[in-house]
Amino acid sequence: MFEKTGGKGRIPARDLVALLRCLGWNPSEQDLEEARQEMDLAAKGYISFSDVEMYIARRGGIYHGANAEEDILVAFQVLDKHGTGKITISDFRHFLTTMGERMSAEEAEELISCSRKNGKDYIECRGSS
Repeated sequence: MFEKTGGKGRIPARDLVALLRCLGWNPSEQDLEEARQEMDLAAKGYISFSDVEMYIARRGGIYHGANAEEDILVAFQVLDKHGTGKITISDFRHFLTTMGERMSAEEAEELISCSRKNGKDYIECRGSS
């Protein structure tokens, strides 16, 4: 986003929402107003790269508000067809290589080898119902 401005290291203030969404955030109107005030966008009319870096750092980084463990557990619950708290290795491999941001077969096997316990043909999902 910052490169499109001729290398000045800034973007128009109107692009704040798009910028935050590119970072994976879904800001509320209140979040946006706080960001506008904090970065003094009304006065400047632009967002500098350093403004964004400082803003994100004050909010705990790019994954502010995200709960990675919870997100992973929810994903596993969706994949757990029978609600047993287990996903078969073959199903897991299929999901890893065909859905979303697809992994190569080698990447999938590496993740499976880290996730598999005691040679079982399934992966247990902590927190599944």
